[in-house]
Amino acid sequence: MRIWRSRIKEGREEEYDRFARDESKPMFEAQAGNLGVLFTRTGDDCAIISFWKDLRAITAMETSQSYRKTVGKIEATGFLKGKQTVEIFAATDGFLSETFKF
Repeated sequence: MRIWRSRIKEGREEEYDRFARDESKPMFEAQAGNLGVLFTRTGDDCAIISFWKDLRAITAMETSQSYRKTVGKIEATGFLKGKQTVEIFAATDGFLSETFKF
């Protein structure tokens, strides 16, 4: 599991949500080894939680041309503020329901 976190400048939350839906989501869907992604936001605090087959798939995504292009686009928007962080965890137990959809 990979968790990216950032904050959004006040008043630009809808712009961020649109970017996540129109740019980030298709990029994640196209990545080999991606098992799913959740876009979360409370106020100006946001996180993207993505699920992966293994660490190799995360590394491949982070070095892919499509990911680098998406990162460049989101940085160019100017709606992010503060430091962005990434955390990677190995799953040890749990489940994901096959019926969970948005």
